[in-house]
Amino acid sequence: MRFEHIITDEQIRHRAYCIWEADGHRPGLCHEHWLRAREELEEEFERSLLVALAEKETTDLVMPHPSISMPPCRSESARIDPDSLRQAA
Repeated sequence: MRFEHIITDEQIRHRAYCIWEADGHRPGLCHEHWLRAREELEEEFERSLLVALAEKETTDLVMPHPSISMPPCRSESARIDPDSLRQAA
């Protein structure tokens, strides 16, 4: 799965730099570092997406959405007249 529109070049650049540093600053491997960085970020994003989807499924099982036959109504007693508040003050 590709995530070109989600993972930015800046994120890949930063990860590739970290890989380059961890690899001992060896020259000539920038393309390999870039590809490895993109692959790592894609795998991390895919794992986090799968976790989020699994959590959503679990939440849906625990908290089902009740069917509502009528929309809630507001009662007249719950309304406050702003003029009565001004007169009371």
